[in-house]
Amino acid sequence: MLLDTYQTGLQTLKTMVNPDMLEKADNTMSELVELIDLNNEIADGLTIKDDSRDEELDKELEMLAKESDENIKTPSTKIEGGDPLIQNALNQLDDLNLDDLDPLIATQATDAKNKVHAS
Repeated sequence: MLLDTYQTGLQTLKTMVNPDMLEKADNTMSELVELIDLNNEIADGLTIKDDSRDEELDKELEMLAKESDENIKTPSTKIEGGDPLIQNALNQLDDLNLDDLDPLIATQATDAKNKVHAS
């Protein structure tokens, strides 16, 4: 009885594992390996692995930013022998920081609307 069970199991294994199935599994695994290799090649091509290239690009970007800052010249607002009030206003414009400009514009616009409504 035990021997019959082993023989039945062996016959079942033989029918499940035939040479055609082994060849199909081998082909499938080969195709899968090829696709994984192709995927890795594409990923490597899209990824910059050269850190020295990144450093070179960062240095070039910094250099361009410095050159850009140096090339931007603010026109002089000094007026010889002009009205002191105008000169004071021009000096304040020279000292104006653009980061501070947005809140001032909103405040001035609100103040102007309030003056119109109060009148």
